[in-house]
Amino acid sequence: MDRLELSPLGVNGVTRYKENATAENTQDHERLRGALTVYFEDGSQRVSVQNTLTGSFDLAVGSWLFMDPYHLVQPEEVEPLDVEGIVGISCRDWYIPISNGQAGPVQQIQP
Repeated sequence: MDRLELSPLGVNGVTRYKENATAENTQDHERLRGALTVYFEDGSQRVSVQNTLTGSFDLAVGSWLFMDPYHLVQPEEVEPLDVEGIVGISCRDWYIPISNGQAGPVQQIQP
């Protein structure tokens, strides 16, 4: 992962650009597909309500919404993400710790 963007609406993860990318050497893009869990410093968690993987073999962007502004996929009373309180995120078999707004190294976890 090259860049991680946190906002009150959701999370974006951007892969590193791969020159001469092919289907064989970009299988890790699939790891961005699926629900994302956000962990907060108070021990609570939230799971994304909408997940999208876009891009190409060269560059992929995983986007996870936790708050749909049109209220199509969640109840109206859902609050925006408390970005300052996020201490980690996980999706499928990986976890990224977050401390003081900085992402740590990707860690493998057991599903």
